[in-house]
Amino acid sequence: MTLESWQPIRVDALRVGHFVRLGHRWFEHPFLLNRFRIASDHDIAIIREAGLSNLSVDLARSDLAQTASALPPLVDPTPRPDSITLSEQLQARKAAQSAHVHRLHEELREAQSSYRAAVADCGAALALVGQGSRDAASTTSALVRTLLENAAHPQSPLTFVAMAMPTQSAERLACQSLDAAAIAAAVGRRLGVSAEDLNALTMSALLHNAGIAQLPESMHDETRITDRSDLLEFQHYPLLGVERLRECGGFPLDVLQIVRQHRERLDGIGFPENAPAPEIHSLALVVGAIREFQVSATRADTALPAAALARLYRELRGAYGPVAVDNVVAALTVYPPGSFLALTDGSIGRVMRVNDAARLRPTVCLFDDALSPDEAQIVDLSATTEIAVAGVLPPRRLTREVREFFGEGWGGFALPKNLAIPA
Repeated sequence: MTLESWQPIRVDALRVGHFVRLGHRWFEHPFLLNRFRIASDHDIAIIREAGLSNLSVDLARSDLAQTASALPPLVDPTPRPDSITLSEQLQARKAAQSAHVHRLHEELREAQSSYRAAVADCGAALALVGQGSRDAASTTSALVRTLLENAAHPQSPLTFVAMAMPTQSAERLACQSLDAAAIAAAVGRRLGVSAEDLNALTMSALLHNAGIAQLPESMHDETRITDRSDLLEFQHYPLLGVERLRECGGFPLDVLQIVRQHRERLDGIGFPENAPAPEIHSLALVVGAIREFQVSATRADTALPAAALARLYRELRGAYGPVAVDNVVAALTVYPPGSFLALTDGSIGRVMRVNDAARLRPTVCLFDDALSPDEAQIVDLSATTEIAVAGVLPPRRLTREVREFFGEGWGGFALPKNLAIPA
């Protein structure tokens, strides 16, 4: 990653090729980015015209045509007609982008509200399953139907939802179940499965850990299980889940099989029954791959979605099969929602939604210590060539200011409808 070395600079010392940082709030200037390379004298004239004075440059990333000892003449302080026209064009673009960012912030807040409600609904459905209630199937079906209605929209990619870390184990299980279902719906959409199979896949993902809820709370996080006898007991959770689903009644046979087999593996070392590969339901492999991603992403030694996804592809592609793993990876893309990224302009962003068509260029929210999180700039990297991803940042490498800005709570996945699309 590029090291930053910012030096203050006066506006009259700016030159074409300087990589500049505007130390002003994003809404206070006409440029689309706070950091960029000056492309022409027009950019300098616009900076002067806008009265921007809190300026810094990074000489290492600047590309000056001449050395500092042979600088060109200063830019004429009187704005030229063509620069005024360009400034007006920039202002118009900025106004449109500002409106888009504001709208997207509103939609992210709506997604957060909907996600919280869905977590509550998911928790209620899992509680009914745990009780063996005859209402469990209808309650679960209604929740799955809502998820699939959202997943049917091509403009509804997986979107990150920030929320406070759940204090109750039951709520954490509900979040994991809901996230698994959202990923499964996105994968099913990619695979083009039938409506019946898509329903079975999404419902099975939602119910996959119903058996875990029947275990002692100390076993709810499998990454913390170290005792062998506890591990053997934990590995029976798919059977416990199926027993509860059968007791409730009303769940499709495919759902029962997928829940039972989602930790089985093609290499023959899965659980709970070490089922031979030909007998494993193909959609159980999808749910299994999703579960492996979730477990790996929450491990204390990684806790990094991108690393968890890389492990899934490198180490478990043979266990769950290329169809399942490749499509889970594709649905989450290279930088899963919630990932922290270092960008090529030196800024830090968090992935808010993924772009299936441009897997290396997600939509990110940029850290800005001059703004509140609700005002922060959101950039669709697929719509700009000015910045790109430089690398992934582990949470432990973030400064306290960045962690407080983005929050250190739970991160969930949602499939909201009708997201704002830039013009």
